[in-house]
Amino acid sequence: DVYRKETINSDELYDDLLEIDGRVVVFHYAGHANDITLQLDNGNGAAGGIAKLLGQQTSLKLVFLSGCATAAHVKLLHDAGVPAVVATTVKVSNSKVTQFSTAFYSALVKGHSVFKAFESARIHMEAEFDTDTTINFNVNRHPNFHHAQHKQEDSQMNIQNFEFEWTLFVYGDCVADLEQWRLTHAQKEWLMTLQDSKGTVRDLEDNPI
Repeated sequence: DVYRKETINSDELYDDLLEIDGRVVVFHYAGHANDITLQLDNGNGAAGGIAKLLGQQTSLKLVFLSGCATAAHVKLLHDAGVPAVVATTVKVSNSKVTQFSTAFYSALVKGHSVFKAFESARIHMEAEFDTDTTINFNVNRHPNFHHAQHKQEDSQMNIQNFEFEWTLFVYGDCVADLEQWRLTHAQKEWLMTLQDSKGTVRDLEDNPI
């Protein structure tokens, strides 16, 4: 399922994550951001605190930060235990964000791995923009994949070296798991949980499922 909020404040984010704990596999943020904050409805949310909240979601595989220059959040999320993060290294336009995100999730819901979905979306963007000389859009010929080790200082990246706006950052110990993980598998596992729950699993209105 997709649980979507057009706007959210820090209290609502906290309550929602508590409510759907154990069911979140992908967290997507779309909005204004900078190196240290994500803009929420009641002001800027501190990146470190949000990262720790997300790190409590043991089912979480991926955080997708669709904001400008969010690469500085990656180490905080990895340190909190988030396996994979898609982040931007520069400012991005709304139109490109929409196209890239749509292409990425289209591949993910069709059963591709996080790596394959990212690379497919990158190639789609290359086909869309690389021949348009009116748009400054340089694309690497290889996937933007950063293999980070947990809590190592050298996991902080030199963002000036990246050409493509988005990069997939993966905590090193999680690479093998993410190569095997599929969103479609997670759906089947959740359906099995529902089948065996006998009402112990509840929806957002606290009704037993």
